[in-house]
Amino acid sequence: MIMYKTEIIKGVKDTKLRSEKLAELINDQAKNGWDFESAIHAHKYDVIAIFKENPSYKLNQDINKGIKKVTSKFNKVVDAINSKE
Repeated sequence: MIMYKTEIIKGVKDTKLRSEKLAELINDQAKNGWDFESAIHAHKYDVIAIFKENPSYKLNQDINKGIKKVTSKFNKVVDAINSKE
């Protein structure tokens, strides 16, 4: 199932500042696995930004956790072997 979420930027009248806030929001959400879909101008200089969950982000996070666990166990085995020598 595809998940969506919205974020609101409230009442920023200056268009340059509004665009900077939107870019910052998009970049922050991308770091957390959300892809920007679109934005809608709303009442009184508000912006509603729509994000779509990136399914490969969670998969990559899970893979990285698994790799770290395996690496940690492998390092313990190597350390145990080296300590016996």
